[in-house]
Amino acid sequence: MEEIQPKYFEPVIRWRNDTALNHFLNQPERLTMEKEEAWYERYLEDSTQGFLIMVDKKDGTPFGTLGWTDMDPERRQCISGRLLLGNSTYRNSGQLLESFFLHSDYLYQFVDRMYAHIGVKNRKALHINRLLGFHPNEAEIQYPAELFVKGDHARPQIEYVRTVQEYERKKEKFAGILDVLYEE
Repeated sequence: MEEIQPKYFEPVIRWRNDTALNHFLNQPERLTMEKEEAWYERYLEDSTQGFLIMVDKKDGTPFGTLGWTDMDPERRQCISGRLLLGNSTYRNSGQLLESFFLHSDYLYQFVDRMYAHIGVKNRKALHINRLLGFHPNEAEIQYPAELFVKGDHARPQIEYVRTVQEYERKKEKFAGILDVLYEE
């Protein structure tokens, strides 16, 4: 995992503009290099968010993104998201799985609870989040503005949540696989 930097702008723009990939994103318009550069300048000054590039450690190939928003150190929570698999070669791969765990291992140093907002029709994202221990938030909704993509009631989302304890229990079930991944 590497934090976003200018050398990754081109693949991120390509992925986020690809209609086969972006139909569940909260991105309302076509991304350009100028927009990416302007966003990046604001991003560098914003301590509440992070944007990571998933990179194959064997050959340096960037293959997707993960990140977070709304980091709240006092409440020890954030929104996990920005998931986009840009290179389908990595679907169901060890590298993708490892990225999810590296992302969570990092964030759970600062938070006790992560939320995710997933489109009700986004079956793949719903599945992977459940697999990794997230579940629908049945308590008070923490981010009501995120229940619809950009306020569009035709695009409802479900607020999912996972505590650090739930993550650690789920991680134990993947222990053997993770040992192999982290050795490579």
